[in-house]
Amino acid sequence: MSKPTNSNVCQGVDAVVYVMTMMTKGATERRKALRNVVFNKTNLPSNYTVLHRYVVGRYPVEREYQKRIIEEITEFDDIIMYNIEENYRKNYIKWHTMHAWHMRHCPQVKYFTKMDDDVIIYLKRLFQWVDIRFGEITKGNNKYIVCKVMSAADVLRDSNHKSFLSFEQFNEPTYPEYCDGPVVFTTNETIADLVQAYGNMTYLSIDDVYYTGVVRQKAEIEMVNFEGFDGRGRRCSALKLPYFTSRHGKETVEKMIRTLETMKKVKC
Repeated sequence: MSKPTNSNVCQGVDAVVYVMTMMTKGATERRKALRNVVFNKTNLPSNYTVLHRYVVGRYPVEREYQKRIIEEITEFDDIIMYNIEENYRKNYIKWHTMHAWHMRHCPQVKYFTKMDDDVIIYLKRLFQWVDIRFGEITKGNNKYIVCKVMSAADVLRDSNHKSFLSFEQFNEPTYPEYCDGPVVFTTNETIADLVQAYGNMTYLSIDDVYYTGVVRQKAEIEMVNFEGFDGRGRRCSALKLPYFTSRHGKETVEKMIRTLETMKKVKC
């Protein structure tokens, strides 16, 4: 796991956004768009200092593209790398890397957000929801996970499916409640408890189920369902604040820009 070039990188920071991405040409373009759009100062909250980091594993690339990657890392200094080959069923390593990096380099930073690189999120609106404690749901609680909650999903036993789990790995018929993976918002206190809980557990290859379902349940962390994540169908809350905060599945730069503009236009 790579170290920050500046050991004080998180000094004065209120939140870190970790983006799960890959070393592919498409992902490179999405990182560029996220830097220019989502992490643009005009779309960030004025009352919080937000840092972002991209998290990537090892990936075989052609020589010319490898050169571009090195240039990107040098220019932006916002990529965390770990030396294990990228694989969907090893995404749990990427989550572990985010947790470890945060606890090692940013343990005092209060807020932790995990997102995929095809997600558009309006961070200014997200932190407006943080200010009102997600409608007072998180009031007085420093340990919680906010996400789009999935309930009573059947465990996939088809060995040809990428999300397959054997009975030996997980012998329940359904998963515990867990987060739909594209966006997860939590706190440093929560991450500390999760890390402690999974220290002696066997990893599951279904990363979001493992960390936000099985481990969260063991650590007795509260789960908060937030309608604003993938919330395009909901406009205004009773508090007169728009729900629509994120949308995933936006794999082209044009779609990313268009989606954020649509999000910003929602008024109450």
